[in-house]
Amino acid sequence: MTVRTANRKAVKSETAIKHGWGRDRYRWVSGLTPTERIAVKEGITVYFEINRAPSRLHHTQSGYKIVTYGWGRWDSREPSGRELRLIQAIENFEEASNSLGVAEAK
Repeated sequence: MTVRTANRKAVKSETAIKHGWGRDRYRWVSGLTPTERIAVKEGITVYFEINRAPSRLHHTQSGYKIVTYGWGRWDSREPSGRELRLIQAIENFEEASNSLGVAEAK
């Protein structure tokens, strides 16, 4: 789902998977669709939920990651405060839409 809020776009990836954690030498993100890859390269925020049990998250982790691309590698980082608020607004909107039975806007 793509959501635009005040000149800012964010795309939620349902297929992204994070491999490796912390300072792992070979950490990467896989499973991105071609559309999501293009969006990241164009500077649009692409985020996904971390594929870890909440009990295994570090207390400073939000549960989401932002996809990054650099030096030919797809990686991820923790969202900034502003990005996290945007993600939470999108998630809350999706929950409200689903509970009301509203069709997803694309």
